[in-house]
Amino acid sequence: MIALVRYTASIMFHSQRYLPSALLFVACMGMFANGAGDQPIVPIFAPMTGVALVCSAWLAVTLINLEDPVQRSISAVNSGRSPLAAVVVVVLLSSMALATLVVALPAVLGNDRTTALDLVTGAVALVAASCLGTAIGLVTSRLVVRRPGYSLLATLLLLVVVLLTRGLPPINPLILRLARAESASGDVLADTALDAGVAVVVLVLCAALTQAISARRE
Repeated sequence: MIALVRYTASIMFHSQRYLPSALLFVACMGMFANGAGDQPIVPIFAPMTGVALVCSAWLAVTLINLEDPVQRSISAVNSGRSPLAAVVVVVLLSSMALATLVVALPAVLGNDRTTALDLVTGAVALVAASCLGTAIGLVTSRLVVRRPGYSLLATLLLLVVVLLTRGLPPINPLILRLARAESASGDVLADTALDAGVAVVVLVLCAALTQAISARRE
């Protein structure tokens, strides 16, 4: 499995397909997190959670669509494992690397108003967004939606639905909760962790669905 993850990561880096989503994340961090040096950090995590959702979905779709079905079948036969699992691992690791930039920003900028509870809450929120974004990327990739145009529309539609549908777990209530909180509390962290758990379950289900559909077609 480790070899397959390394192979998938090398494809991503050599193709430089990670750059658009990474640059989008950094650009949005510059817009939304420019007050992380002297302002409460928890409300800043709210828009960055939405950005993490979009970027992880974008990266997942890009990475899956990069490898043609024949090469993916060869990789599966040689490794004895599904390449889809490696894609999920690489996307989540990449998303976590970007999320680390946001979590570390208050310390870098010297914000002494930030507590460990604030950072843990933000990190859990970013994990939830990354898991759900990866799940969306899986079910809207060409493994499920064959035509590129329809795949793009499906991705955009699902992102809009999960972001803007009021009360739809796990992302919309999570973002609203962070936006309204000046600082994190035990209850905020517990609710955020619950949303992250829902996102993980959705990712597992979407990965299983994508694998079943792709195996049936190929």
